[in-house]
Amino acid sequence: MNEPKPTLESKHSRAWRYDMEAMMRKRGIRRDRTGSLDSWVIFAPWANCAWHSYVIHLMHLRPYPGFEAKVYCPSATHEICVAALDPKWTLNLSENPRMLMPVNFIGQWRERGEDNEAKDAAARERITKTVMEILDGALSPDTDYTQAWIARFGAYGIKGDPKTVGQTQIFTGKENVTIDPRPATQKPNDNPCPQCGSPMIVGGPFPNACIVCKQK
Repeated sequence: MNEPKPTLESKHSRAWRYDMEAMMRKRGIRRDRTGSLDSWVIFAPWANCAWHSYVIHLMHLRPYPGFEAKVYCPSATHEICVAALDPKWTLNLSENPRMLMPVNFIGQWRERGEDNEAKDAAARERITKTVMEILDGALSPDTDYTQAWIARFGAYGIKGDPKTVGQTQIFTGKENVTIDPRPATQKPNDNPCPQCGSPMIVGGPFPNACIVCKQK
């Protein structure tokens, strides 16, 4: 199957937005019987050497018949979920993406707006801007950069100490080495690859390694 045209793209990344209304019509789901508002699949091969794509899903937290959302943030209105995708999954916007578990990040926040429609629209705009940040290389969807996601969407939904989320544990054969999480202010495109120009992961177990170049 030919790859569909991206909704947004940059030199090193591409993003496809699901047609949520079309999917609900196809499955016979009414708008007032789902919390799903927006979904994006993002191809960002520079973010991790083990997989190349991610999904970002947005939902509102209002109850509807048969469902009551788990609200971790007091008065939260919306939730974002970020997950890596099975690299064997073929992009198909008519089916749910095949996520790898556990998910990379879950965040909840209170969106502003005069009514639910306005709040949902603002939340969609927020997610679109986040997707654009990834395409620009200013934000990585991978877990090493969880602190940047916490800075944008809060730590509600994080298990354990939020300050240590994003740590990398490496066993060298003799000892366990802990690498601190990357600070929220660090951007992958701060140090682009001198060969291909893609955002480059700096530090960690493979410092100054361009994943894109290594996969060629």
